[in-house]
Amino acid sequence: MSSDPADSRPSDALAGKLKRTELQHQPSSIPGREIVQVLTEIPTGVASGWHIHPGEEVGSSSPGRWR
Repeated sequence: MSSDPADSRPSDALAGKLKRTELQHQPSSIPGREIVQVLTEIPTGVASGWHIHPGEEVGSSSPGRWR
């Protein structure tokens, strides 16, 4: 584990605007995969733009306005 404080900084400008809370982190039954559940809070007016994630992803949203 690194003790460098830079390792805890957001990876980009968007990440610095989000609140991400890890709810659970478990090994998957598929070798080399993990299951991670997070709650991501996105402030009003913040857009993620097009992006990708490695592996499979499942999501849901709470009530609110999406564009």
